[in-house]
Amino acid sequence: MLKTQLFFSFFISISLVSCIGRQAYYVSPFNGITSLYHTVPMQRDSIKSASYLNSAVSVGGANEGETDPVYSFSTTLSRSHNFSFLQAYYGAGLTVGSYKIKPYDSVGNNHTVDYRIINQQTGNYFFGGGGIDGGINVVMGSEKFEWRIFGAETSLRQEFGNYAHARSRIPDSAATVVVRNRFYGTFGFFTEILGRGRVSETGCKLGMGGAIGGDYHNFHFKDSYFSNNPPSFGYVLLNVHTTFNRWTAYIQGNIAKKAASCFMGMNYRISR
Repeated sequence: MLKTQLFFSFFISISLVSCIGRQAYYVSPFNGITSLYHTVPMQRDSIKSASYLNSAVSVGGANEGETDPVYSFSTTLSRSHNFSFLQAYYGAGLTVGSYKIKPYDSVGNNHTVDYRIINQQTGNYFFGGGGIDGGINVVMGSEKFEWRIFGAETSLRQEFGNYAHARSRIPDSAATVVVRNRFYGTFGFFTEILGRGRVSETGCKLGMGGAIGGDYHNFHFKDSYFSNNPPSFGYVLLNVHTTFNRWTAYIQGNIAKKAASCFMGMNYRISR
C-alpha cells in the first residue's frame, strides 16, 4: 500500500511539472552577481572616511534551475563615510566573466521553448560591465557593537561582450524570457550587525531588493505550476565579513530569480 502511494505521488509530481515544462530565461549576466560588499568603518572608529580597493570572484548558475554556469571577477574603487548617525558609501568598477549557454533537449520543454534555436547558440560567452554602486544607512551602537539598522543601496551596470550578442540572436518565440537590454540595475534594502573583538571586526549583512526597469517585471504568465503569480526579478543576499587592520575578507551568497551565486571577496583600505 505504501509503495502504491509513493508511486502515485511520484507520478502526480512528474505530471504537474510536465504541464509547465522546462522554461528558458536569457537575461543580463548581472542578475545575481551585483550588490557586492563595500567596507564602511564602524561608527566609533577613529577613521571617519576611507577609500578602498575591492575585488571579488564568484561562481554560480543562471537560467531555469541555475543550469547555465556563470563565473565572474569584479574590482571596484570605493569611498566610505561616517556622518554621526548616518553612514554612506559610493564607488565605481568593472566586472568581467563567462556565461555558458548549455544545450536543451526536447524532453520536458513547454511551448515557450524552441530547443533547436537555443542549441544553435550553445557555448561559452564572455561578458563584462562597468558601473557604479552606492548606499546609505542609519546606524546606532557602542564601542564594541554596531547595528546598521536600515539601509538602501543601488548597483548599476552597463554590459558589453559577446553574451549580449548571443541573446540578441535568440528570438522571443524561442525562449520563455529574453532580455536584450544591456543596462542592468538593482535597488534594495539591508540591515547589518557588527561586533569588535581584540584584533578584528566581524559582521553579518542581510539584504534584499529587485531589478530596475520593466524588462524584468510586468510579465503575463505563471512562473510555475505551483504559482499563480508572474515572475518578478529580485534578489536576497547574506554576507559574512571580517576586518583585520586594512583588510576585509568576506563570503557572500546571492539568490536571485533564475540565478544564484557564491562570492569570495577582499577589500583593502588604501587611504583615509
